[in-house]
Amino acid sequence: MLNLLRQGTKVMPQESKSLRYVSYLLRLWQEQDEQAAIWRFSLDDPRTGERIGFADVETLLRFLNERMSSTVVDAGTKEEEK
Repeated sequence: MLNLLRQGTKVMPQESKSLRYVSYLLRLWQEQDEQAAIWRFSLDDPRTGERIGFADVETLLRFLNERMSSTVVDAGTKEEEK
């Protein structure tokens, strides 16, 4: 999909045959501690208004992987895949 986006092709969720679709607004910023700059992350769910913060990229990716392994049905009701 990244190759499609790089070539200027837009892929819209309505065009997809997938039953699963989730969107988040990703925010990332750097904070300075005593030793180095540290990246922080948050995801905003536009459907619910919920904001989830992550202290590192590994935690962010773990959350996204877990989210992708679940099924989203009817207006956000979450049902685990069998």
